[in-house]
Amino acid sequence: MKLLSGKLLLLEPNLLSQLQPALKVLHQLLTQQIKPTDRYGFDDASIRALLPPFPTGLDIEAIQQTVEPDLTFLEDLDSIDITQDKQLKKSSAARYAAKKVVKDSARTAGREFLDLPNYWLPDFLEAWKGDGSFQSGWGVLSIYRRNPKHTELAQISEL
Repeated sequence: MKLLSGKLLLLEPNLLSQLQPALKVLHQLLTQQIKPTDRYGFDDASIRALLPPFPTGLDIEAIQQTVEPDLTFLEDLDSIDITQDKQLKKSSAARYAAKKVVKDSARTAGREFLDLPNYWLPDFLEAWKGDGSFQSGWGVLSIYRRNPKHTELAQISEL
C-alpha cells in the first residue's frame, strides 16, 4: 500500500488527498487495529460503515492509469536466432544455448512479474462506489465485483 500511495502522491496528489480517509481505514483493517464484533470478520455493511462516503467527482480512470503496472519488460524477452545460419541450426550446442537464454529470460521476467505490486485499487474504488462488495477477516480484505461474463453468455444463448 505504501508503494501505491507513493506513486499517487507523486503523480496525482489531489486524488490521493481524496483517498486518504479511506486508505487510513483500510490500513486499520489490514493491520487488525479495528477488531470485528464477531468471529467471521467484517461484512460489506460493517466495512462501508467504517469507510467515509465516496468522494464526489473522484476520477477512477485517472487513478487506474496512474497505478497501472508497467508490463513492457514482458515484451523484450531475450533470445538467440539460430535459424538464419545453417551451421548453427545443426549445432546441438547452439540449440541448447538458445533454449537456455530463452528459459533464463522467462525466469527473470517471471520474477519481475511476481515483484509487481498488486493492482487492487481500481477494483476497490469501483466496489466502494457501489459496483461490488467487501469482506474482511484476519487482516485480509476481499473485494467482490460482478463478472458480466455469465450474464452475457446467457443472453447470447437466448437469441
